[in-house]
Amino acid sequence: MIISFLIGGLGNQMFQYALARNLSIKNLTTLKLDIGYFDAKFSINHLRYSLNHFNIQEEFVRIEDLMQANLKKVEEKE
Repeated sequence: MIISFLIGGLGNQMFQYALARNLSIKNLTTLKLDIGYFDAKFSINHLRYSLNHFNIQEEFVRIEDLMQANLKKVEEKE
């Protein structure tokens, strides 16, 4: 399972989704979206989850998924 922790504006969300979707296809696994950032108090008020306006495969992560997942963090290198 690939879990994408989405943050930022629409452009960032689109990039994060595209990367995670590509990884899920290459690894023949599911993709789940973590949109908890947009509900958190530290989120900038004007940023909202915006991918729901597009025709994407949209499945959201549940707490049970996070508890069962073997999490590995992948970050962009500068």
